[in-house]
Amino acid sequence: MDSKKLTVSSIFLSVGLLLHYVTPALVMGVKPDFLLVMMFLAILFMDDVKEAFVLSLFA
Repeated sequence: MDSKKLTVSSIFLSVGLLLHYVTPALVMGVKPDFLLVMMFLAILFMDDVKEAFVLSLFA
């Protein structure tokens, strides 16, 4: 795995986790899952299936 892709993926996951904790509840306590959205964006940048699998395990 390239270090640039690793860094971008970790930034995506950390921003998604931060947004998940900061975002207030919308309707009846339901919060959007930004970590899942950022995980899918990071998977789009991956070249290998194994890298995407490891990324999804971390998320």
